[in-house]
Amino acid sequence: GSHGGRDTCDFVIDAITKAKCGNIAVRGGKCCSHGGRDTCDFVDASTKAKCTKPAVRGGKCGSHGGRDTCDFVIDAITKAKCGNIAVRGGKCCSHGGRDTCDFVDASTKAKCTKPAVRGGK
Repeated sequence: GSHGGRDTCDFVIDAITKAKCGNIAVRGGKCCSHGGRDTCDFVDASTKAKCTKPAVRGGKCGSHGGRDTCDFVIDAITKAKCGNIAVRGGKCCSHGGRDTCDFVDASTKAKCTKPAVRGGK
């Protein structure tokens, strides 16, 4: 690095000046943006093609199970779950995973139950 601490990414960002990226290298001389992260280990059974997306958790990308999914039951008979990406408390935004508005009515002391949009309101 610029202070002698860590290796920097050797990805060339300008072919004319030969300027290199300079971000911290995490693997193989590359930063996360330029290929230094592990890739998803999912392999398509029919085509034998390996996924090239970065792995986020457990060796998988978000599309192949590397993220928590919403556990809201959308069909009571089959017990099928939503499956969208969970953002909080095991729920997606549509099923209660977002923060709620922090407005409290001064006269009734009732708290708003709508989703927060901006600044907690």
